[in-house]
Amino acid sequence: MFGDEIRLEYKILHAKIDLPSLVDNKTLKAIQSLLKDIKFWKDDIFNPQTFIEISAGDLATQLNIYESMPEFNQKHVEAISALFNCIDEKLEVDNSTVHVVVME
Repeated sequence: MFGDEIRLEYKILHAKIDLPSLVDNKTLKAIQSLLKDIKFWKDDIFNPQTFIEISAGDLATQLNIYESMPEFNQKHVEAISALFNCIDEKLEVDNSTVHVVVME
């Protein structure tokens, strides 16, 4: 009986990434610009969208696609890097639904 192992596996279904609390204001603006350019977020002063919900896998895939475009990558290199730093590999593997807070 002794020596047997109990292994637990878990899957993250939902996660929240609160960008305003994780990055400085300059980086937040850069991420907002990136999300607008890839059509994941719309900044509307009359109907503000404070968050987006997306699968971590879809977000990572889109970022990888755009990252391979030299002009786009040059414009958004800081934002892409900051966003990848906020998305854990486990979220990508589990393809978790991510609630990304984009503005306060």
